[in-house]
Amino acid sequence: MSAKNRKKQSPVPFIVSALAAILFTVLVKVVDVQAIGPQNSEIGFAGLNGWVFKTAGSHMLFYRLSEVLLIAAILLAFLFALKGLVQMLRRRSIARVDSRILLLGTMFVLVIVTYFLFEKVIINYRPVLTEEGLEASFPSSHTMVSMTVFGCTRAFFKTEPGDTSVIRGVLLAGLVLSPLFRLLSGMHWLTDIIGGCLYSIMFIMLYKTLLKEPKGSSYGR
Repeated sequence: MSAKNRKKQSPVPFIVSALAAILFTVLVKVVDVQAIGPQNSEIGFAGLNGWVFKTAGSHMLFYRLSEVLLIAAILLAFLFALKGLVQMLRRRSIARVDSRILLLGTMFVLVIVTYFLFEKVIINYRPVLTEEGLEASFPSSHTMVSMTVFGCTRAFFKTEPGDTSVIRGVLLAGLVLSPLFRLLSGMHWLTDIIGGCLYSIMFIMLYKTLLKEPKGSSYGR
């Protein structure tokens, strides 16, 4: 669909996804809470989390692949930030920067704020000890960052002129594989991954809801 013919998305998907993320966060704190984590740390949905962790195990290959996808997402976010900076310098006004890029930046900032929020408001800890000992694990930051970047930039390219299906296909693959690889790495409980997915979907839906029709292509401007 061209940017010109794009219809404004209803805010309902964002509202539903936000409520789902918040509700799930509360449930993780109150449903089947048991001390099954390292150093007897308490974990919600203990039966399910314990079973999935034992069944899936830990795999260094998937840990490294999840790191690669996170680095790719960060680089992609950096490229969009650089593109926005170039536009601002050329047009001599931040108000003249492509609104879609400014909105992308806002989503990325919200992800960072959410990450630091859950570093302070700890829901549960990782299923494995790191060099720092017990480490906050909910929601999976790898999942949340990677999925948000891939999902939002995919929505961006959907509004660009020309055929961007290949780019959007690659971004979709990154979006789908990020939580899968992170789960199989053994660094998170299943509920951490689900939480990361829910918050990512919330940010992606917010981006799509606020996404406005561009005044022109952002290429070469």
